[in-house]
Amino acid sequence: MKIKLFLKKDTNNYIVMPKIQKFLKENNLGSADFRGQGLNKIEDFSNTSDEAKEKVNIWIDQCTREGIKHLYFTKVSFNKDDTLYKSELFWKEFSHKHNIQNDIHINEYTDDNILDYKGISINKDSGSISNICIVMSFSYLDATNSHEHPVKESYPIFAELDIKKRILIVRLKSKNKIYVYTTDENGINNINYDKKISCDKIINKIIKKLSLDIGFTQMDEGQICNEIEEAYYKILDEITKTPDIIKQKIVEFKDVNINYIKNMLANTQIPESKYFNLIQSDLNILLEKFISVSYPDKEIFKDSYAFPIKLVATDSEDTKVEETASGYQPLQTKAAFYDHKKIISEEKRCEGMTLAAYRKNSIYYGKTPFTIRCDLLKTKGMGRLRFLEYVEEEDIQNVLSRIVSIL
Repeated sequence: MKIKLFLKKDTNNYIVMPKIQKFLKENNLGSADFRGQGLNKIEDFSNTSDEAKEKVNIWIDQCTREGIKHLYFTKVSFNKDDTLYKSELFWKEFSHKHNIQNDIHINEYTDDNILDYKGISINKDSGSISNICIVMSFSYLDATNSHEHPVKESYPIFAELDIKKRILIVRLKSKNKIYVYTTDENGINNINYDKKISCDKIINKIIKKLSLDIGFTQMDEGQICNEIEEAYYKILDEITKTPDIIKQKIVEFKDVNINYIKNMLANTQIPESKYFNLIQSDLNILLEKFISVSYPDKEIFKDSYAFPIKLVATDSEDTKVEETASGYQPLQTKAAFYDHKKIISEEKRCEGMTLAAYRKNSIYYGKTPFTIRCDLLKTKGMGRLRFLEYVEEEDIQNVLSRIVSIL
């Protein structure tokens, strides 16, 4: 078996060196000093038996599904009763109608410049269909290298539909300088440089095709965006909990603060019943701010699975909050974060954030966190997660599943 060139292409980053090293080790195939050598060993291994070929194909599917991806997610309502979509018969008819194969691999199918279905996998829970994964694809011309003639390549797409939660998740590869093409009567591919393809354009076609063929409607843009902003806030709140050592220091000032507030209110004739709790909250944030930014051990803000290095939020008066920490420093180490913490806590919404997240297994990738940009596409009624470096499935799910569970 030969691995397709677009999968092997170094600049596409579908199959990276850590994944190659891991596969070689798990299958006792030795080691490799560079990608080409490792991929040759894996191809040779695939030719040793049908079982080995299937193992390599599954591995390629996994590599292609994870990695550097844009993940779009939204909620839908089905056009017919939910029980229809939970039945195996519906999806068998869907597969037959669109000529979808259950057992085809990324390295095996062929495609053209038309977006189409390639494969499907059906997952059950207690006898009924709970989750559908559909592989879609089309081909494009890649003009990334200006000194080379544009190359025809395949563009795999992964759409996952959670029937119970009515959530659709679509995974796309982020690429630059890829274009629509047409094929003339002589079989020559002609590139149209005015029709550059972007992930945000592709997602429109995918949603349109899926909604027509399956029979669903996207949730109202305003409603889903509100839910996503609330989900982002809950994630942010979870990973920015005040460390116990900081809480302890704030508590030590409780009596001093109460006496100070009461004296201040008495001397200024500010109504205590109306403003005491508000002032106490503001004073606690002020204390947390200066204790946190002055605390020498910044690692206490990195105890969760991820920490924020950028966030975006807007309050009820349309005041926009946007804060960024340099490098991999948590926002809790920056004074400005606490200046806006009250606004974010009161609104309980977050429009977007960039997280630095830890890998569950750092053997092949090192201990440096990877970054995820979480934002909203308000006009499309979608959330978007952008993984900017190769990330394995368990680490994608460690973030994605937390957000989806809140929706």
